[in-house]
Amino acid sequence: MKNKNIFWLYLLGASVYATQSFEGLPGLSLFFYLKETLNLDASKIMYIGTITSIAWLVKPLLGIIIDLGVPILKITIKKHE
Repeated sequence: MKNKNIFWLYLLGASVYATQSFEGLPGLSLFFYLKETLNLDASKIMYIGTITSIAWLVKPLLGIIIDLGVPILKITIKKHE
């Protein structure tokens, strides 16, 4: 019984690592597209990555602010109830 539990624990850990590695594949292909096809150097590619990362970092903060009902640019969002 104990060996069966350990097997499922290892399987769960392996699936988490596999999912994280699959998550990086689209970014890898985008990097090679920007490098080989558009002939961008590494600093420009990192600049593009930074700009897109900032958008994903701000999104949760804006969501919390909107959920609290704070008006942004004099616009308030009505909650669905």
